[in-house]
Amino acid sequence: MTGNVMAGARAGTAVLDDAAIAELRAFNASFEQRLAATPPVESVPVSESRAAAREGSGTIPPPFLLPRARELLIPGRAGQIGLRVLAPEEAASGIYLHLHGDGRVLGERDLQDPLLWELAQATGLCVVSAGYRLARSGCGEVSAWRPLGAGPASRTAVATPKAPGGLSGAA
Repeated sequence: MTGNVMAGARAGTAVLDDAAIAELRAFNASFEQRLAATPPVESVPVSESRAAAREGSGTIPPPFLLPRARELLIPGRAGQIGLRVLAPEEAASGIYLHLHGDGRVLGERDLQDPLLWELAQATGLCVVSAGYRLARSGCGEVSAWRPLGAGPASRTAVATPKAPGGLSGAA
């Protein structure tokens, strides 16, 4: 957003100026038009939904891939598991395992690079975003893997931002 956000009268509140409100309204109107032109997600095959997300032809823009991210494959019981690793600029103090949400079906390991990079920088953790696995089949395998220089094993966090905690618990 290009508008200004000004501190409100109370702590923890913010007031948007008219330019920011106009920009937000225009964005919402555009997004509503995109949603109206998009078939319901449950009516589209998963492979098509994933392709649309990657191309930006669905309801969200295409992913912004960071060149600093490393793609790795590790062995799993059901085949290779794709990982995307974003290490902080300084030595990592631990590891954050990101198991994407979106119903554990539509998301993928490389769709949230900017957010995960921000997390790596803010926490000093090495962020590992795991590729889609059926149900809980790859969670333990991924959580047992540790990249070189990821910091002490005692500093490991596992999260599933959108999915129920079942995947985190499985790890």
